Amino acid sequence: MKLAGRYFYFLLQIASLGFAGMHGIALAATATDKGADKRAFAIAAAAKDKTHPFFGQGHKIGLVVDGVQGKPLVLVRGLDYTFNIDTGPQHDFYFSTNAVGQGGSAVTEGVEGQFTFRGTVTFVPSAVTPDLVYYQCRNHRN
Repeated sequence: MKLAGRYFYFLLQIASLGFAGMHGIALAATATDKGADKRAFAIAAAAKDKTHPFFGQGHKIGLVVDGVQGKPLVLVRGLDYTFNIDTGPQHDFYFSTNAVGQGGSAVTEGVEGQFTFRGTVTFVPSAVTPDLVYYQCRNHRN
């Protein structure tokens, strides 16, 4: 979706909506993406393998979305998204504007339930949501 002359991008890596050097990956969002129709995601933590965008960087554990290491996600402003979290203790999931992670710069507008390792997080990106957002681990960098 184009807003104010730019596309809405989430890096849930979030490296392009990613969490660079983080457990997570970036999300890129456009209204025309077919992937924008999927609005529920399963989030787990696992040892990074060579398919993870940050393999060999930061912590050895990374976030896995729907079975894909560091999966980029597409989100559209105004739609509700559900993240079913089961990352285990020490890998609390949250959204951030900081690519480093480790609990800083949390996105709070439109988000409920973050900083959890087991449960549900909901996110409704709005006009005030930054174009770039990362999904990350609260306790570890990269």
